[in-house]
Amino acid sequence: MAKARVPGMAQQVAPSSESVLLVFAGGRSQAYQALQWLWALERLDDRVRGAGGGVGIVCRDPDVVSMLQARTGLPVRSARTTRALSQELRAPKVRVAFYPNQAALNFQALASPLPAHVHLSHGESEKVSMVSNNLKSYDHVFTAGAAARERIAEHLVAFDQSKCIDVGRPQLDQLSPPPPGFPESERPTVLYAPTWEGDSAAMSYSSALSAGPRIIAELLEQGWRVIYRPHPQLGKRKRAFAKADKEMEHLLQTAGPEHVVDRGSAYGWQLGVADAIIADLSAVAFDAVGMNTPVIVVTPDASGAAVLHGGILDHVPTLDPQRLRVRSALEHAASPEAATRRRALAQRHYGDTAPGAQIERFINASLRVIEEREAALQARDSAYGTRRES
Repeated sequence: MAKARVPGMAQQVAPSSESVLLVFAGGRSQAYQALQWLWALERLDDRVRGAGGGVGIVCRDPDVVSMLQARTGLPVRSARTTRALSQELRAPKVRVAFYPNQAALNFQALASPLPAHVHLSHGESEKVSMVSNNLKSYDHVFTAGAAARERIAEHLVAFDQSKCIDVGRPQLDQLSPPPPGFPESERPTVLYAPTWEGDSAAMSYSSALSAGPRIIAELLEQGWRVIYRPHPQLGKRKRAFAKADKEMEHLLQTAGPEHVVDRGSAYGWQLGVADAIIADLSAVAFDAVGMNTPVIVVTPDASGAAVLHGGILDHVPTLDPQRLRVRSALEHAASPEAATRRRALAQRHYGDTAPGAQIERFINASLRVIEEREAALQARDSAYGTRRES
């Protein structure tokens, strides 16, 4: 991995000397969306920099710049204003702009005609946000696999399926080690990772309030070591969820030092140490499927939560918040039958999950888009004589 830069160093790089830019429109609480792409972008940078390209990151919120600089050697710059953003995206070498979320500020970047605009997302899931009509605004959508393409086709009217390019989940090809000081334990480990409460009734997938403290209590009673990793935005919108979060933290802190409340920015190592995973209808559940780790999904308790018929809830063991049976669900998740179903589900959602296969698909897809955009620009230059940037 590239060495981290000294904070402030990245601003010294000339604007947009790279051929690929990650455009991140989010604050510090959303920075996890960009952080999880750093390793894959660094691998892409290794491939394109020798050809006179490179990968850079442009942040709309200046407060995020130093946070990302501390984690990567890729150049990171701030473009708070629309003018600064336009200058970045109109630079002659830029061929691709990546977007890891659906932030409204993305549309200021999409106004630039030079690069190919590509939506990455920040994880595979069946949340209703994964089928936003905003996907039509991008030149390409890097989908995880067949299930994502089918989901988009079902929910988006007149969406051009040729925009989709499958790349799997490249993050699963590189799981970081546990952080220093991670406690040893002879007990089997469960990762419980509830999602946030959502910003609408359709996005109300979190189990933190409906079942979280009871799940933690049952796991402790059954002798499991627990890693509790709440979504970074859990409790930010509704006080009751924040209260439940604190209750779960208290339960684990009083249960002993081998249990972990994980609020760190690094994601991935938890998947490597967990013997089983309990998650909501979120990317964590699908990451567990991709790792073929025993996984249980808590069914949404909110009546307005949008649930996909025939989705993951029909293929893995589930927990009903009203009738928790944690022990039997964990036993079911660890069965050979459940493992077979997870492998089939992983193939449908991610394609080939052999070591290195997914990062290679991401790199190849990126190179394809770079080459296609370069060819399109050359054709335009040939037709009109000079390259116009607006």
